[in-house]
Amino acid sequence: MNTVKNLSLLLSFGFLASACSTPVDGQPATEEVVQPAVPPVDDGRFHVKFGCTRTACDEVRHAASEACSDCEQDAVESYISSYHCSSLCSEFSRTCSDEQRAQCTQEGFIVTLPAEMSEELFDACGAYETRLKGCKTWAKKPDHTVCDTVARTRKPELASSYAALAHGSCKLEFSTCFPPEGTLGHDVCGEASKRCGFNTCKGVPLNEIDTASDWLLPDVSAALRECGNRDCGEVQACVKTWASAVF
Repeated sequence: MNTVKNLSLLLSFGFLASACSTPVDGQPATEEVVQPAVPPVDDGRFHVKFGCTRTACDEVRHAASEACSDCEQDAVESYISSYHCSSLCSEFSRTCSDEQRAQCTQEGFIVTLPAEMSEELFDACGAYETRLKGCKTWAKKPDHTVCDTVARTRKPELASSYAALAHGSCKLEFSTCFPPEGTLGHDVCGEASKRCGFNTCKGVPLNEIDTASDWLLPDVSAALRECGNRDCGEVQACVKTWASAVF
C-alpha cells in the first residue's frame, strides 16, 4: 500500500490504537459543520433515515445555476461582457415558494451526524493532519473536514492516538497504532445477505468497516445495524449512505 493511501486510511477511518498515548495540545476547531439538505433528526444522535433528498426548489435553483454558468462561460469564450447574464444569474438566488420547498422530487437515505463532537479528538486529529502536511506526505491542504467527521463518529479515546502521531516521526511507523479489527461490516451485511438470499452489500467497503468498527461510537454502529435490518431492497443503499458519511 502506498504512502498516500496509508495516510488517507489513517485520517478517514481512525486506524489508530490506544497504544499510542502521548498527549498533545491540538489546534482549535474553527470549521463550521455543513448541515444536511433536509431537516435533521433533532435528538443529537447519529441517524440514517429515508426521506426527501431533493425538492422542487432545489431543482429550480440547480437549473438556474447551470444556466448562469453556461451564460458566463459563453461570454468568456466569445470575449464579450457577461453583464447580460445578470438577470439570468439572479434566478439562482431567488426565493422559492412554500409549495416548491414542500414538493419532493427525489427520495433516498439521509445521514444526520451527531450534534456534539469530541473537541479533544478534533484538535488531536487536526494536529496530525497538519503534521502530515509538514512532512510533505499529504497532498491535501489541511481543512479538518475529515477530522470533524472523526470527532463526531469515533470514540473520544482515539484522541490519544492522534496526539501521539501528531508528534511522531515522518517515517509513519504506525504499525503499533492499529486498533484490534472488528467484524461489524461482515456481520451486518452477512446477516442481511443470508436473510435476503442475495448479496445486499455489493460495493460496500466491508473490510474498512471491520477495521474501524471498534472505534465507532455506539450510535454509529447501531445505525449500521438498523440499515442491515431494513427491507432487502433498501439495505445496500442504506449501508452505502452510512459508509459515505462515516468514512
